[in-house]
Amino acid sequence: MKSDGRPRVLIATAGFGDGHNSAARNLAKALASQAEARIIDPCAEGAPLLNHLLRSGYRVVTTYLPSVWGRIYRSAERRDFSRQRAPMLHLAERALAAQIDSFDPHVLVSTYPLYPYFVERYVKAGGRERPLVTVITDSIEINAAWRKAPSHYWLVTDHDTRRDLIEKKIPEERLVETGFPVDPAFASLPSPGADDPVRPFRVLFFPTSKRPTV
Repeated sequence: MKSDGRPRVLIATAGFGDGHNSAARNLAKALASQAEARIIDPCAEGAPLLNHLLRSGYRVVTTYLPSVWGRIYRSAERRDFSRQRAPMLHLAERALAAQIDSFDPHVLVSTYPLYPYFVERYVKAGGRERPLVTVITDSIEINAAWRKAPSHYWLVTDHDTRRDLIEKKIPEERLVETGFPVDPAFASLPSPGADDPVRPFRVLFFPTSKRPTV
């Protein structure tokens, strides 16, 4: 592949929740001046119709059936993610492998927990290994799919999350506390002084509301 000389970074995301896409999009913006970053969604590319149906189901379950989602989330502790079973994920895995081969990235970044397992199988099948960075978009209570991922580095949102992962035997030198990736435009905003007259604002936050709007 032709290159402009900058390192190539392939960022793989998924549309199950807004966090994965938001993290991928903002990372690409932050890297734009230093690297050639490409964002892909292997699930959407590999099985677009099934991906759409599953995303719709995901939104229904997480919005209206949080207890069901909690059981699904906790069931990850008993799963072996290194083995491929679901047909849709097989299609997504092939789509990711095709993107790696065509873009030939120097670094792989995943904002979705299952993709590192795809990459591991890609390498075992003869693909070239590259540094793999997993961006954990959850905090504090981290799902086993993230923790067990075969990754070179994990980027985490906060100190407590990093400490919890160290306690769960992830090497601390591979855990980097970065905060959640936000739009780099925030870095250019002026910081108000301690004595600046500012109006406080209030946030009404529903961690798991049964209604999508208030």
